Amino acid sequence: MKKRRPKDWTAEEKLVAVLEYEKLNEQERGTYLREKGLHAVQVERWKTDSLFDVTARFMFIL
Repeated sequence: MKKRRPKDWTAEEKLVAVLEYEKLNEQERGTYLREKGLHAVQVERWKTDSLFDVTARFMFIL
């Protein structure tokens, strides 16, 4: 089965990846990235996007 490209991941899958990645140490992160076919910059971008999204939604509520 062919792996899906990271840009085809759903928002939920990206958030799960960010949460999983953040709890790992440096060595484990490298392994995780290779297994998932990701680059650290992608996970960091998803993290930033998620935080921006939450902040924007919070500000909209106020």
